[in-house]
Amino acid sequence: MKTDQELKQTDPALCRVARENGTEARFSGKYVGEKSDGMYHCAIYDAPCGGALQTV
Repeated sequence: MKTDQELKQTDPALCRVARENGTEARFSGKYVGEKSDGMYHCAIYDAPCGGALQTV
């Protein structure tokens, strides 16, 4: 798991969303147009997060 300090240094925007209850602007994430199958993955704990993404 990344510490608060590590997270602030490597990705301040992620730190704001994950640790300070901030939000991303709608439709602004780098995966907003992603269409490939995959798995949600936690950016903080570096672990799978439940449901898989499946395109139809």
